[in-house]
Amino acid sequence: NSQSNSAVATKNAWRLPAPQFSATALDGKSFDPLALQGKIVVLNFWFIECGPCLKEIPQLNRLVDAFKARNIIFLAPTPDSAEALKEFLKKTPFKYQIVSRAERMIKQFNVSHFPSYIVIDGDGQIEAVITGGGEQRFEENWLQVSSFTKLSEIDEREGHQFETEMAFLLGLKT
Repeated sequence: NSQSNSAVATKNAWRLPAPQFSATALDGKSFDPLALQGKIVVLNFWFIECGPCLKEIPQLNRLVDAFKARNIIFLAPTPDSAEALKEFLKKTPFKYQIVSRAERMIKQFNVSHFPSYIVIDGDGQIEAVITGGGEQRFEENWLQVSSFTKLSEIDEREGHQFETEMAFLLGLKT
C-alpha cells in the first residue's frame, strides 16, 4: 500500500496549477474559477483558418457526445471574432463552448501551436498538454479524459453502456 501511495505522489509531482481564467462563451455562458471548481476542463485552442484544427472538429464533437453525462466542461478558446465564428458555425457545427477573442487565455496558457489541448482536473491542476493535430486526436483526448473520470462511481449497467459506446466511437465495434 505504501508503494502505491509513493507512485501516486510521483505521478502528481510534475503537475502545475492551471492559470486562473474567466471566459464567456458565444452562447453567453460564463466560466470562472468558482464555476469550474471540481470539474474537469478540456481546452481546445484553435482558430478558423487552422486546417488541422478544422479537420479535428468532427472527432472533438464525438468527444463531447461521449462525455456529455459527465462533470466535464469543453471550452474552445480562439482569437477569432464572435461575428466570424457565428458565420463559421452556420456551416460547421462545433459542440465545445466557444470563447471568441481569447487572446488573453492563449497567452495565459502559453499556447504557441494550434491546435493545442490542455486537460485540467477537478483540483485545477494541468493533467495533460497535447499540441498539434493528428488522426488519433479523439483517442488521445478520450484516454486523457477517461483516465481520471470516476467510472467506479457509475453503476454496472451504466458503466457497461459507457464502455460499449466508447468501443463503438473508437471503431472497435460496429
